[in-house]
Amino acid sequence: MQVHHEPLQGMSQPYKGTPDAQKEAPMLVPDVLVCSVGTEIFFESTGEPDKAWQAELDRGWDRAGAISAVEAIPELKPQV
Repeated sequence: MQVHHEPLQGMSQPYKGTPDAQKEAPMLVPDVLVCSVGTEIFFESTGEPDKAWQAELDRGWDRAGAISAVEAIPELKPQV
C-alpha cells in the first residue's frame, strides 16, 4: 500500500491571526488549520470552524469548574 503524505504546517495561535501570518511569510495554504493548541479546527475552503470538533470538546466541559480550580494557583495568569 502506498501512502501519500501532504505537507504539514503547524501554528500555535488562534485562527484570527492566521490569515495575517500567511500574508507576512510565504507558506502553503492548507486544507485544514488546527489552531489554538488543537482546540480549534478550521476548513480553509470556508474559514468556518469544525462544529463537530467544537461539540466534541464542549461535551462534559465545565468551564466554571476549570476556572475555579486554577484560581487557587497564583502563578497562573489568564491569556489575553
